[in-house]
Amino acid sequence: MKFDFTPVRDPGVYYIKYGDLKTNNFLIGDNVYDKMTDATSDVWIPIHMDHMYVKEGYRVWHGEPFKDGYLQAPPNTDHFDLHWQGPTTDTPYKGLQLIPGLNVGGFFDAGDFDIETGSNIGVVQNLVQSWEYFKPMRDETFVSQKQRYVALHRPDGTPDILQYIEHGTLQLVAQAEIIEHMAQTLSNSVLDNYHHLGDAASITDGLPYNPNLGPYEVARDGRSSGVKDDMWAFTSRDPNRDLSAATMFAEASRALKGYNDELSARALKQSKRLLREATELLAKQPENSNRRRGRADIASYLQLYITTGEQQYIDKFQELLWPALDNNVSGNILTALHAIPHMEDSFKEKLRPYILKYKEYIEGLDKDNPYGVTIGLGNWAGSGDVVNFGTTVCFANKFYSEIIDAAHAFKATNWLFGCHPYHNYSLVATVGATRPKAMFYGNNRADFSFIPGNVAPGLLFRQPDHLENYDDWPFLWGQNEGTIGGNTAYLIFGSAFKNIVAE
Repeated sequence: MKFDFTPVRDPGVYYIKYGDLKTNNFLIGDNVYDKMTDATSDVWIPIHMDHMYVKEGYRVWHGEPFKDGYLQAPPNTDHFDLHWQGPTTDTPYKGLQLIPGLNVGGFFDAGDFDIETGSNIGVVQNLVQSWEYFKPMRDETFVSQKQRYVALHRPDGTPDILQYIEHGTLQLVAQAEIIEHMAQTLSNSVLDNYHHLGDAASITDGLPYNPNLGPYEVARDGRSSGVKDDMWAFTSRDPNRDLSAATMFAEASRALKGYNDELSARALKQSKRLLREATELLAKQPENSNRRRGRADIASYLQLYITTGEQQYIDKFQELLWPALDNNVSGNILTALHAIPHMEDSFKEKLRPYILKYKEYIEGLDKDNPYGVTIGLGNWAGSGDVVNFGTTVCFANKFYSEIIDAAHAFKATNWLFGCHPYHNYSLVATVGATRPKAMFYGNNRADFSFIPGNVAPGLLFRQPDHLENYDDWPFLWGQNEGTIGGNTAYLIFGSAFKNIVAE
């Protein structure tokens, strides 16, 4: 059954009743989307800040994790979470040698406590875009890098998002400077620690591993132990990941300028170096090794141009952009849209035919399914694709409102907040018109609970024709695990969407 709310103009709390059936209460008003990202920004994101003591009122979410730092993963090591170390370390460090200085900044990936470098790169980019486009001045979190201390719901006079950008950049710059490229991941060395639930600070003993001590010995000065529980750094080099980092460092450098100038300068230095070295490494590889190169390479040149104003970067950007759009409009159009404020009017006009092609793509989704969004069919549900679709629509409408209707963006919020198959629960914890999901896969999953602001992957496709999202069993990560990359992508989408609604 469908009900048209168009004639309803009075704000209030409503429900629909048909015979003996009655819906949950829901709000109608101009402000219903105002707080859609608050729980994610105020609660979920700061709880996932690594290497910090995080407290919410009387509750300690976790102590300061991994004081013992990270050991170099030994060569030829396969990991239980799809990580690996190749035949060499690609660093100056030997297997099981302590890599000093990596225990700073960064965000837990998801329901586990590792730092996925690729995800953390995306996190910083999402945060920087939110800051540069919308300047959210929300201040609900106290962050002290000196004390390694975070307190939720305690303003400190600095916009939270700037502090999150700083925190993510600190970890990634440390990787670039210390191991001289980007790590694959910083993760657990033993499976028993990997599936740990509870305080992240209790995963390890806080003392660096000393191979000269017995398994249960502690050095007399208390500075090291023989317990091999330390986290490992998987450091096999991937120039594609370095390219992504070059893009991110260029963006972070701008956002941090005037707030943390020293870190801003370090980020820009690493951006230029990684772009140069990664491009040289890729040139030496067979063509089929460059399949992931595209967007990261193009965006790197754009972001370095925006940061430095150097013509060489924008010339290279334009050289790469147009063939990429010819090859894949929907996958590259957002990068092109981000260039518009920094280009002459002729660029926007040249981009117009591709916007028309993107409009055709959107209209094709309406024919594909009744929800008009991209529905993922893999072993990880598709909320991320829906969020990215919504973000792209918002920016396309911002620059080409005469072509891309803002109404398409509401398809993404409808899906996230309950208009989807299987059930009508919101896929965002504590946010939604009917009833938000009550169980998520997170590091508190054993409590059969959730962390406010978490965004679930959502509806998982089961062949041949079944979409599901269980809400009584939190251990299904493909349906219910929120990630730091996905939740910060929701932050940029929410910021862009609220901006459209306000207009």
